[in-house]
Amino acid sequence: MRIRRDSLFISSVLFTIALLCLVPWCLKAALAGHDKVALQALGQAMPHAKGTSCRIVDVIAIKSGDVEYVDGMRVPGDVTTIDYLRQQEKSSPRTCLLLFVPSSVKIRDIEDFRVIAGKMQYEDFHPYLYEDRYRDLVREILYGSPVNPDELRSGPQGQLAWPDHQRETK
Repeated sequence: MRIRRDSLFISSVLFTIALLCLVPWCLKAALAGHDKVALQALGQAMPHAKGTSCRIVDVIAIKSGDVEYVDGMRVPGDVTTIDYLRQQEKSSPRTCLLLFVPSSVKIRDIEDFRVIAGKMQYEDFHPYLYEDRYRDLVREILYGSPVNPDELRSGPQGQLAWPDHQRETK
């Protein structure tokens, strides 16, 4: 069976055009339902990839409570974490703070470290969450821009009030 070159060329061109026509549809399908802010965050380089030196704080959960480490050194029990960070910053200043916490840590504890990062004037704060026993993978906790909750709290019957602000109906 002989294949003519001109028919081979025409079929190749037609298949290429057909595949190129599918690209916009595939991109729309791939981006549908994704948060634009999250996609932008994925496009930004990680702090360690930017070449900045970051202070690393690890929170390890044990039975008697949480133990904190700064750059691999355990924070002494008689010193608060912020005081220990201040001591470390005097000897070797850093521009960002990376926080690694287990999933058992309370949100309030993560927020406390965010406040500490602000007080210490770190340019960047990146908290990462890991499973208590499995540290092979971590997930970054992304902070979005503040949003008015009234814009989010709407139901089929209109605005949904906060549970503690609803009137008691009997």
